[in-house]
Amino acid sequence: MRGRGRCLRPLLAAALLCAAAAAPAALPPPFEARYELSLAGLPVGEMRLALEPAGGGRLLYRMASRPRGLLALFRKDTLTERSLLEALPGGGIRPLRYERVQTGSRRRHVRLAFSWRPDGSGLVRNEVAGRPWEMDVPAGTLDRLLVQLALRLDLAAGRAGTLAYPVADGGKLKRYRFEVLGSETVETPAGRFETVKVRRLRRKGKPPLDFWLAPALGYLAVAGTRPGGEGGTVRMRLVDFRRSPPDEAGMRLTRDGGR
Repeated sequence: MRGRGRCLRPLLAAALLCAAAAAPAALPPPFEARYELSLAGLPVGEMRLALEPAGGGRLLYRMASRPRGLLALFRKDTLTERSLLEALPGGGIRPLRYERVQTGSRRRHVRLAFSWRPDGSGLVRNEVAGRPWEMDVPAGTLDRLLVQLALRLDLAAGRAGTLAYPVADGGKLKRYRFEVLGSETVETPAGRFETVKVRRLRRKGKPPLDFWLAPALGYLAVAGTRPGGEGGTVRMRLVDFRRSPPDEAGMRLTRDGGR
């Protein structure tokens, strides 16, 4: 972005800093990833992330987290998010349905249904606590889970700097902003990775969230940090990653009831 000299750096730096490139990146193949969550060096939770075929050219992106260790003795909170999506012919993705289910001390169930017009704009129908509403959204709008995948695709396409995405979240159209900070080597239980450090910029008064994404895994997040509610920092580290054969992923989707 700042002259040809930067493009003579190693491949990772070139991918980060030369935004002039590239055709839209292809979606990653189906996969499953498992993460450990820790606070002050102690395990407090587990998170799983998966991308699966859903038939008809659609995909299901899902994330689930639950407490572990001593925390599991006191809290039974679980969080599951699912996003049904489709890939666009010219590149990019868009959501079709989104669901968020939170159990335990804070119970919540959110459903969003997206319908898209020929001009690319859309309508979101949302239901929270039994109260439905509708909202018009511009082309390119995502749900709060799918923004992770959109960020991965943009990084794989060589985009850098500050990246922003319109997101239907909490009954409002919000803008999620990310800043690419550079490259770092990260150690995880799943191995050692060369990564791109990305920071999610949040509104004033909320601390930023940092993530480390590995180009070798299609810019999958292999580590992350999040300020905890009691002043500590929750750390996320990749424990296991595997690409799933399409038939096996389809079987799991069927067992989950096609959701």
